[in-house]
Amino acid sequence: MYSHYCWEPTDAVGFEDCAVAFTPSLRADGLVVTVGSDGDAARVRYRVRTDEEFRTEAVRVDRFDVGGRDDAAASASLSLAVDGGSWTVDRDPVPELDGCVDVDIAVTPLTNTLPVRRLGLAPGESETIAVAYLDPRTLDVSRAEQRYTRLADETGDGGRYRYESLASGFTATVSVDAAGVVRDYPGLFRRVRSPPLE
Repeated sequence: MYSHYCWEPTDAVGFEDCAVAFTPSLRADGLVVTVGSDGDAARVRYRVRTDEEFRTEAVRVDRFDVGGRDDAAASASLSLAVDGGSWTVDRDPVPELDGCVDVDIAVTPLTNTLPVRRLGLAPGESETIAVAYLDPRTLDVSRAEQRYTRLADETGDGGRYRYESLASGFTATVSVDAAGVVRDYPGLFRRVRSPPLE
């Protein structure tokens, strides 16, 4: 059964609806529409499938642009698949990504759920991971090192995590619900709809 989560970007105008099923693996189908202050627009649909331990198995991203005839069509797409730790992008092997377990899709906070659920960190614990970082606006995929640290839980809910991008130095304190789905990602995303029974 799918539940709908919705987020707004805090640094742009837009909206995301993502249907998520924990079965007990994760299945997600999201649609993101944003326009930044510079006028840069993104229309993206993504689908993610994991195994029961929340390791990424398959990802598909479709980017929609407005054509010369003012009709929106899927102008570009990308498919990622993982088999035994080896990644392919559009069926071509990408050894640079081998060993990555998670995917991080730049336009959504949903993919933060994967390491949060998979790592199962206790408060005070930290782990550095390698992810396949995917920017749907350019369809670039690259390896990225990230660190997740679970912070002391003061909310009695899912908890808070310090997220760090080791290459850029970017950090954020992300709050999640009991399912590990992001509630608040300061400076980037704010959840505006949760499943009714949460």
